[in-house]
Amino acid sequence: MPIANRTKIDTTSNDTAKTQGSSPQSPQTVRHPLYYKESKDVYILVGHVYFRLPSTDFPRSFFEKFAGREGLGASIDTWPGIGAPENAIYMTEDETKPEEFEKLAWALHNPLIDDFSAATLDDWLDISRLAHRWGFDKLTAMAIRHIKEAETNTPDMSPVERVYKYELNNPPAELVEDLYVKICTREEGLSDAEWDRLDSLGGNQGRQVHRAREALLKARVRGRLDNEQKKSIVREVLGLGDRKTTNSSPPPAQIRNAAATNDHYARFKNEYERQLNPKFSERYFILGR
Repeated sequence: MPIANRTKIDTTSNDTAKTQGSSPQSPQTVRHPLYYKESKDVYILVGHVYFRLPSTDFPRSFFEKFAGREGLGASIDTWPGIGAPENAIYMTEDETKPEEFEKLAWALHNPLIDDFSAATLDDWLDISRLAHRWGFDKLTAMAIRHIKEAETNTPDMSPVERVYKYELNNPPAELVEDLYVKICTREEGLSDAEWDRLDSLGGNQGRQVHRAREALLKARVRGRLDNEQKKSIVREVLGLGDRKTTNSSPPPAQIRNAAATNDHYARFKNEYERQLNPKFSERYFILGR
């Protein structure tokens, strides 16, 4: 089902007749109506849907995920997905569904620039999962901000239920660590139902949360803990530190033209430093990656 039928995100095109034709590869594949962009250099086939986007959208870490054991070549023209449909990066629908990938593309190319209100909580969870998986660090950070803002619209959801929902999307630690601290420092322990709910995530998560709670209680006996100390203990016991997004890398444009790219990113850096300005554009923030 197209995303536009499930959310307010518009992924239709005014030029549908041109963009929905069969791909050069197979009559079973179709071009995405909006995110198959003529003249762009990266081909991605998700299930049966072709996407064609500019390589400047993607950090190097994205291409590394699909490069195999030999790694990336010295020239971007040899990288996965570059240049022609026969070089396309292929993702099965078990890995990523077309309607999920188009959310990532929408976040990068939202025509409303600063208005991301069309995305639902579930949309942002999908965006954060893919962005975190492939190393879009700043897009991940933006998705986390919007997820936390969306929490105010679901005040009745308990921290355990919220953790459960988020953990199904393999989130970065930043998204769940405050929730785990809240669970581990509340007066009452986990109920049987909550323990079972967390255990259903795998890895005896209910038991791990109980261990984190005990570690916090022992640490508090030795003195008062501030929030960062609490998060540090929770990260260590639950292994959340391994999820930190640390694989940020420059996009391919930097390889093609280093001088031009340095100027390009200097401009984005200036915009990033002005992000507290109410007129700051999130478009610049996420494209700076």
